[in-house]
Amino acid sequence: MSEKVIVSIIMPVYNARKYLRDAVDSILNQTYKSFKLILIDDGATDGSGEICDYYAKRDSRVVVIHQDNQGICGARNTGLKFIEGKYVAFCDHDDIYKKNYLQTAIENIEESGADLIKFGYCTHFIAKDINKVTEFNSAIGYYHIRDIVNDYSLFDQIVKALWNGIYKSDMIKAHEIVFDTFYKSGVEDYEFNFRYLPYCKYVQFIADNLYIHYTRNGQSADTIFSQNKIDSWFRAIKKESKLLDLFWKSMGIHNSYVQLRQKTKYLTIISAYILNTKNSMSAKERVELIKCCKKIFLNNAHTGCMDYRLLWRYNHAQCVMTFIYNCKLYYVFWIFMDIKVKFGNRGIKFRNIIN
Repeated sequence: MSEKVIVSIIMPVYNARKYLRDAVDSILNQTYKSFKLILIDDGATDGSGEICDYYAKRDSRVVVIHQDNQGICGARNTGLKFIEGKYVAFCDHDDIYKKNYLQTAIENIEESGADLIKFGYCTHFIAKDINKVTEFNSAIGYYHIRDIVNDYSLFDQIVKALWNGIYKSDMIKAHEIVFDTFYKSGVEDYEFNFRYLPYCKYVQFIADNLYIHYTRNGQSADTIFSQNKIDSWFRAIKKESKLLDLFWKSMGIHNSYVQLRQKTKYLTIISAYILNTKNSMSAKERVELIKCCKKIFLNNAHTGCMDYRLLWRYNHAQCVMTFIYNCKLYYVFWIFMDIKVKFGNRGIKFRNIIN
């Protein structure tokens, strides 16, 4: 490796032969060159491991680790053992770094001295008759952690993904931050960020859109039903609530609106997942599970007229969802969500339900 490593990029690889070359090429073709790409072949059986080896022979910045299958969290934990340099970034094996991803992110975090930098991205949802692109624009600014935990839009932008940010290696090493292998079907990004945030003082948000994330129907963890995914969301809300409470207690405050936003968001995500992924549950079983979600997420959050007004300004759909749930109109909710997903994915403009 000829150049000094400034940032290590961790990419778990499992049966991604169709997309892996594009993902790796997007990193090797970066305008910024001082990086180490760590490819973890997590027991792939489709030739992905051989593609990793090809790149390692071709470019000295690429390091390959082969291991038996441990899942995405186990693979990322393996990658963390091999990081070098000041910063750590992440990439999924079927996603794309825009050409200036590293250059822009590292120049900004070096200039600001922030503990974490976050930026925009776009998602491509691909199914049989659907190809939908959605841009998620970042907030802009340099924020103290106390401001972030009192603004749920900022907080949520941080925790819901890894690949739209650059992290500090020394913080990860000093506090032994790793991925929780409980998570098998997604949501692991939340947990890692919950573990990282308590050690942050300042976070920088930049406007640049630097990452392309693909969701392929039938392949992504977001489109395949799993009981572990449901359990993971339940686990995440408890961890997030505990983290926010910890911050608020240290500041001597409690933010009921942030709590309502948080719980309504998770309720919407989980309900949409239950209702709109293929699973063997009957209609009655799905509704019963939704009722359970209501007890978990909304039992501590009183919703008054002012709360509804604030929610309406932020997100129309979440406001409607909260009202429907408080009225216990579960089948009405099911119909609403079904319409939103079916027509929203075909280009009709609904306000983003899980912003």
